This record gives sequence, structure tokens and C-alpha cells, in this order.
Amino acid sequence: MKTRHWTLVAVLPAMLLGACSGPGKPSLGKPVQPAVVNVANNGFADVTVYVLQSGMRWRLGTVTGLSRGRFPLRFSHDVGDVYLLADPVGGARGYLSPAVRVQPGTAVDLRLHTTLSMSSVSVWGH
Repeated sequence: MKTRHWTLVAVLPAMLLGACSGPGKPSLGKPVQPAVVNVANNGFADVTVYVLQSGMRWRLGTVTGLSRGRFPLRFSHDVGDVYLLADPVGGARGYLSPAVRVQPGTAVDLRLHTTLSMSSVSVWGH
């Protein structure tokens, strides 16, 4: 009889903690893939790449001329629509992409050209 009592005392708190964990928790076995921005800078100028969302601007990094860069987008929730800004270092005019829908696991390709206004962006789903 005492054995059952101690087993119940040991198991009951574990059951209560499991019930309080709440819904919507991601599975521990399958991590969420961050979205990725791949930048191909085909121009000669170095550019700093930013993400713009809801009036906020986050710096991703700098990509030197005639090179490539890869930047993860780590957000705590589904991202939604963002804009990418390529700002040339020491230059006058940058490139602002159209709105891009980004979710975890999405790959965004930003192709920058010598004439930044001719640059393009594409999105690849997960």
C-alpha cells in the first residue's frame, strides 16, 4: 500500500507539469528552419543589405563587389511581408525590393547589378 502512495506522489507532479506546458510548442525532434537571404552582388560596389519590416530596419551584412553572401533570417514567429534594401557603401542610390513574403524555411535570392535599379528578388518556398 505504501508503494502505491509514493508512486502516485512521484508521477502526479510530472503529469501536472506536462499539462501546463501549453499548446503550440514546436516538436523537439524537428527544428524550425530559418529563412535565408542569398545575395549575388554582380556590381563593383560593396553593398550593405538590410531587412525592412513594419517601419524597422535590421542589418543583415555587407557583400563586397563581385561576390556572394548568405544571411539567415531568425525571427520568433512567422515573418510575413518584408522588404530588402541594398545600400551601396559610399554610393548615392540603393535598391529597395518589392514586398516579399517570407516564412521559416523560405529562401530569398537577391541579385544585384551594377545599375542597382535593374536588380531583382525571387522567393523559393519550403
